[in-house]
This record gives sequence, C-alpha cells and structure tokens, in this order.
Amino acid sequence: MKFIYSQDADNSKYAFRLMMTYPDDKIEAAMKDDKVAADLARVILSKYEYLKDKKYLLHREHKLYLDLEETDKAMKEIMDDYMLNGEYEKNTTNLIKSIVKENDICLDAGASIGYFTMIMARKAAKVYAFEPTKNQVEYLSRNLEINGYKNVEVYCNALWSSEKIINVNGNATCRENVEAITLDSLKIPKLDFIKMDIDGSEPEALKGMIETIERSPDLKMVIEYYPAYMEKLGNKKEDLDMILNKYFIYKKIEGDYNNEYWNYYCERKK
Repeated sequence: MKFIYSQDADNSKYAFRLMMTYPDDKIEAAMKDDKVAADLARVILSKYEYLKDKKYLLHREHKLYLDLEETDKAMKEIMDDYMLNGEYEKNTTNLIKSIVKENDICLDAGASIGYFTMIMARKAAKVYAFEPTKNQVEYLSRNLEINGYKNVEVYCNALWSSEKIINVNGNATCRENVEAITLDSLKIPKLDFIKMDIDGSEPEALKGMIETIERSPDLKMVIEYYPAYMEKLGNKKEDLDMILNKYFIYKKIEGDYNNEYWNYYCERKK
C-alpha cells in the first residue's frame, strides 16, 4: 500500500515529494535534499499507520482522519502539524491528560479537528465541543465517529458574550458570518474542565460564561493567552485579565510557546 504526499513551500529545504510503501517501510524521496525528505518520511512512518482509504492516515493514539488531498490552506497547515509532530502542545497535552477525570463535564472551545476533544472524551462523562468553522467540524465529527466517542456534543458555533453573527479572523481560520452564542445559554449545571484556544476571542467567550463559571466551584481551565490576536480582533486583554483575577488562580504552562503567547493553567478560587 502506498501514497504520495506533496508539499510546496517556497524557499524551504523541506519542500518534498514522497512515496512511502508498506509493509517493508521502503522510502523513495525526490526533492532538493533527499536526506531531509527521507528523515522526515521516517518520522511520519513511525507515528502513523494506513487506513484502507489512501487519502487518510491513522494516528496511533487516536484514529485521526487527515485528508492528504485537502485543498484548504489552513486545514493543510493543521494536518501538517499532526503529521510532523504527532503530539500537539506536549506540556499542555500531558497536563490535560492528568487533569480530566472520570465523570467530569468538559468544554473544548476551539475544538478544531478534535485532538484535545478526544483526549477529554476518553475519560470524561460529557464534552461540549465548539468549533465555528464548518470544514473543521466535518473532520471533528468524523474523528469522533471512528473513535466511537458518543459522549461529545458538537456545536458549529463561536462562543461569545452575546448571541450575534460575527467574523472569525484568527490564526488558522478566516470565516465570515459565523453564528455566535453564549455558553450560559446552554444552562449547563456545572463544568469541571475547560480548554479554550480561540485565537483572540477568549475575552468575549469568557464574558458569556460567567454564570457557568460561578456555579462550577471545582472548575479547572487551560486557556491560550495571545495579546496580539486579542488586539487584532478588537478585544481587550484587560477584560480577560479581570475575569481570570476574579475567579481563578493561574500560572503559565512553560515550554509550549514563547514570550509572545502561551497557555495558562487556571483553578477556581475557593
């Protein structure tokens, strides 16, 4: 069984065209630098297996559909991350694995194709997954289906401070006329854990879940803190700071990003 994966990157030594074959793991690479291509191919082969459909790869921790013929640039970048790294945000991943417990009720805000959603779903009783972009929701829903997770409720909405139509112009997505809702409108009795990574919309999303936070005394949260993206969207990091300072004790998760943006680990104040 074999597939061809092509990536073009101007002025990059990693531009390559690979053919990989099973079962003998033979690798043929033709590119500007064959050694780099072969090394990269071995990394991919060490982390993935094939499905019958040649368009997809099977990640060994979870079954992850990654369409190698995807044309959307942002989606291709997301899939490249999973193919080349295997594990996304290593320190954050390990922390979330240790935090989520059996019978927890969780929220994944910015679920993308489901990497963190499925980590939560493996243990939690219930996961609410929000992803406002339709193409990513399609991947998310399929990934949940093939892994057999029936404890996830998927919403193709943005989380916001009010119900309205907004434009999503974040890092991996640019979509117009997205339907936004407040988390409080769902009347969830309580939450045990939140993962939030929504490219600068965090202040507005938190404003729309104050009631839920207040009735969740044991709530823990991992949230991205990216001042430049907040400013880009016209949101105020001071609003985020105010909510964090009022309801949480928090600290930076070291090692995953840099001094321009990072993830916070937060625990509800008692």
